[in-house]
Amino acid sequence: MKRRKKILWIALAGLVGLPLVGLGAVYGLLQASLPDLEGSLRLQELQAPVKIERDELGIPSILGENRLDIARALGFVHAQDRFFQMDMMRRSAGGELSALMGASMINTDRRRRLHGFRTLAKTVFPRLPQEQQEILRAYAQGVNRGMEELSARPFEYLLLRAEPSPWLPEDALMVVYFMYLELKGGSGRHDFSLNVMRHTLPDPVFRFFVENGSAWEATLDGSQTPILKVPEDAHFGYLEKGRADSSDSVSPLPSPPPFAAGSNAWAVSGARTKTGAAMVANDMHLSFSVPNVWYRAAFNLEPSGGQSRRVAGATLPGLPFIIIGSNGHLAWGYTSAYIDNLDLVIIEPDPEDENKYLTPEGPRAFEFRKETIQVKGGDPVQQEVRTSIWGPVFEVDGFPYDKVALKWAAHHTEDFDLGLHEIEAVDDVESSFQHFNRWSIPALHCVVGDRSGKIGYTLTGYLVDREEYDGMLPVSFADGARQWEARLKPEDYPRLVQPDSGLVWSGNNRPLGERWRHALGGGPFTNGARAHQIRRRLSALDSASEGEMLKVQLDDQAFFLERWRDLLLRLLETPEAQAVEDRKVVLDRIGAWKGRAAVDASGYYLVKEFRQAVATRVLTRLLKPCYEAYERFNHYCFDYEEPLWLLVTSQTPYTADPELGSWDAELAAGLNDAVSRLERIWGDGALHDLTWGQRNVIRFEHPFSSSVPAVGDWLNLEARSLPGDEGMPAVMGPDGGPSQRMVVSPGFEEDGIFHMPGGQSGHPLSPHYGDSHEAWENGRPSPFLPGKAVYVLNLTKE
Repeated sequence: MKRRKKILWIALAGLVGLPLVGLGAVYGLLQASLPDLEGSLRLQELQAPVKIERDELGIPSILGENRLDIARALGFVHAQDRFFQMDMMRRSAGGELSALMGASMINTDRRRRLHGFRTLAKTVFPRLPQEQQEILRAYAQGVNRGMEELSARPFEYLLLRAEPSPWLPEDALMVVYFMYLELKGGSGRHDFSLNVMRHTLPDPVFRFFVENGSAWEATLDGSQTPILKVPEDAHFGYLEKGRADSSDSVSPLPSPPPFAAGSNAWAVSGARTKTGAAMVANDMHLSFSVPNVWYRAAFNLEPSGGQSRRVAGATLPGLPFIIIGSNGHLAWGYTSAYIDNLDLVIIEPDPEDENKYLTPEGPRAFEFRKETIQVKGGDPVQQEVRTSIWGPVFEVDGFPYDKVALKWAAHHTEDFDLGLHEIEAVDDVESSFQHFNRWSIPALHCVVGDRSGKIGYTLTGYLVDREEYDGMLPVSFADGARQWEARLKPEDYPRLVQPDSGLVWSGNNRPLGERWRHALGGGPFTNGARAHQIRRRLSALDSASEGEMLKVQLDDQAFFLERWRDLLLRLLETPEAQAVEDRKVVLDRIGAWKGRAAVDASGYYLVKEFRQAVATRVLTRLLKPCYEAYERFNHYCFDYEEPLWLLVTSQTPYTADPELGSWDAELAAGLNDAVSRLERIWGDGALHDLTWGQRNVIRFEHPFSSSVPAVGDWLNLEARSLPGDEGMPAVMGPDGGPSQRMVVSPGFEEDGIFHMPGGQSGHPLSPHYGDSHEAWENGRPSPFLPGKAVYVLNLTKE
């Protein structure tokens, strides 16, 4: 820590333009931007005194008589520890990064301005219920007072030579919109790619790829999507044309997309726990960063003459709520619900006037919204956004139409509900549903359990109430036959209470069957392998404990790749594989693999690369018309596992690569591709010493680390190889994974577990910049509740 401090303030001296003799002044500025931990401060807006107790990890317990004062105090500590993070979220959602960081962010801002979230936030805020407005105002008061009490601005603003802007009550809505973008993206790329497949492939082939079931399905209602057979020879006639064409027309081979947000969550009923109370586990998967996305806190609400209540868990800086946690009677957690609440609406032009489009009420003129992007050190950039009654309008190429509107739940302002604080006072599973089903946040799977032992599952966020279509492909709304203008009613949301299994679970997979397609749409849901494995592990437990739940979260057994390992072992014995480079080494490594994504496992890395190489070969060949029709097409837009597996195992001759002559030859070529790729990355002969740990190096980097000379490396946490990967509960990758881990039984919070990478503070000189990281990194149980108070700060009205 001392070396980190020395390097940091020497580098900062140069960056802020001070000579070396001014190092003391720089160090003083850095120290002055650390938070207030002890003593007394006056906040005139308070209704009653508030006490902020921090434990040895800097986790605050906020003791107050009313919820508004707790919101003020939370805003205060959020600002003092994490204001730059909050500022970046609101600016990112609003397309306002260029004003702080310069011209390099203009294109990012342009993309975000299409959604008009700043305007939407200003529209929504005055429509919120009065109680919600008051909480957001109280929180904003606390944030701004927290910034005022810092003796110097946060260090990021010193580097940028900028002043932070005040926090507005509606900025909380900008944080909600930021999470919409993080979890869903808002680009419509999935819909575009499916549409390309629909228009370029024969219908049976399209449905084989897009609508196939899976051996890994793990729905809560036990439903199973039918597994479709490989279509007949005649349906692949388009391959004959492709064989005559030049292969040079195919786009460069696609690479996997960056880390996608996900999560695990489950609840175990009291009949399967040692205490008789339900138990909830949750690890939310997000991109890694410094500071971490979450901020731990506990609220101790102690009303004068009323019943006290403690709520503990994770907050999101920028919002005045416990996002996941337990209130002593109820515990809850989430995973991202990849339901389809975004549609592409085909714009039908008015044949009489190119400036108009057809609607159910007749032709209507396009509207244009003017956006001005402020640029630090440069002239403002003007942007014009064309809009329709269904949303912003995009020009598209390679489709039977040239314009579409993006209709997205995030753009709707009617009946907006941000009452997340209400769950803090709910005591039982059934009562929680009426709250979850009203909130206007990104769609999430909710798992919940109460002290009596009951568990449940539902969804929160905006679920679309479509009419006469399923939302999978772009459609026209011009004649009014297909549309959606509202969300499902709360009572129409799926709800599951106390299933016979005593378990509910989610791994971002399809949760329910065809009966719920109108509410869930067609996804894209993640492959069910993770959920399948979670269900398998939980079903084997009769008397669950917190430690056993943590073991499931850390489970790196690679069941998903076992069949690919077996396929590879069979392949290595065929004549076609005899010429594979380093065949003997591959055979030895695969044969010795123990089935886990362990740091020292070479077999796992080889099987994973083999599967990906085969997928790239087969899918870019069979989906060649899609790549030719749409330059941004990528076969990662859908869950291709089952179709790919059916192709490589059925080995129908008419789907094999004619240049290679057989499926075994194609699989052998895929293995050669995998070996060549690994040797390009790690060098010749790399397979002799290859391990998964070489690839799975986990990095936590500050946003400035790559752009600030000398300081960058010291803002990052030390990189380390860790076990785990996608397709198993222990999701872990270089850029993302569990942003927290929680296991808690309501009423027994003292026995709960909470992990969080990094630390509470975003300040590199704080002892809490990374002091929570070791327990998270090593999977060592650490307490759910904050510990004994080390620092006490009293906030008073007078």
